[in-house]
Amino acid sequence: MAQVTIVVDEIPEDTPKEASIFISGGFEDWTGGQDQYKLEQKGDTYQITLLTSGNLLFKFTQGSWQSAECNSKGAVSYTHLRAHET
Repeated sequence: MAQVTIVVDEIPEDTPKEASIFISGGFEDWTGGQDQYKLEQKGDTYQITLLTSGNLLFKFTQGSWQSAECNSKGAVSYTHLRAHET
């Protein structure tokens, strides 16, 4: 198992200041937002440390798939990949 820290250092300007940011992926069954996967706000960044044994596929939400990250045209964005380094 490897430990990886995901840091989000930029969010859209129209994101509410009190918004919670979650990470969702196969490691939590793609639920869209579980409390244990809520990113911690540290200053101007949001971050979370996860344990992984392989590649990490994920998306960000504000707690549900209705609030998943989108591109500038409002379309649901791609899935992120964090490749596991051995």
